[in-house]
Amino acid sequence: MAGKASEFGVVSITRLSEIADWRRLEPEIDAIFFAASATKSFASPAVRKTFHECWLGRFLERFPDATFLARDGQGAVLGYITGALADPAREPLFADIGYFQQLATLTARFPAHLHINLGAAARNLGIGGRLIETFCDHAQKNGARGVHAVTSEASRNRSFYARMGFVCEATILWGGHPLVFLARPL
Repeated sequence: MAGKASEFGVVSITRLSEIADWRRLEPEIDAIFFAASATKSFASPAVRKTFHECWLGRFLERFPDATFLARDGQGAVLGYITGALADPAREPLFADIGYFQQLATLTARFPAHLHINLGAAARNLGIGGRLIETFCDHAQKNGARGVHAVTSEASRNRSFYARMGFVCEATILWGGHPLVFLARPL
């Protein structure tokens, strides 16, 4: 996909499935994932691996066509967006994420869900917006009527989602923490 100049040189957005040797980029993707995560410590390596699989790993493996990387002119990963187009409340792959059942009415209206993370130096440069638009275009072209993200009610990323056209459709409690369902029609 077309590149755009920034302090990183030309930033390109590339579909994961179009990168033949994408696994060599996995350490960079994982570093961004863990740096951006609110969860910083894990009870064991197994718990850390399960966390990674839940929020990133399964998407890279099963939905490489719905995963896009932002890369600088040297090919370094600046950020990513990944997700799935199927309604997670009705998709067995996501049965381990309990809050989707609480949100089933909304996920039916906004089935595509996404996860986006940028390296700290790549934030506030328009790269996240380009990733969101790329994912939304992909979802719409593949028949999704809407897209959503679920995040903490107190998360700093809520203003970003608002700028991208997402509105808060619901607030729920999950594990004793308030979460918001942010949605955008396509």
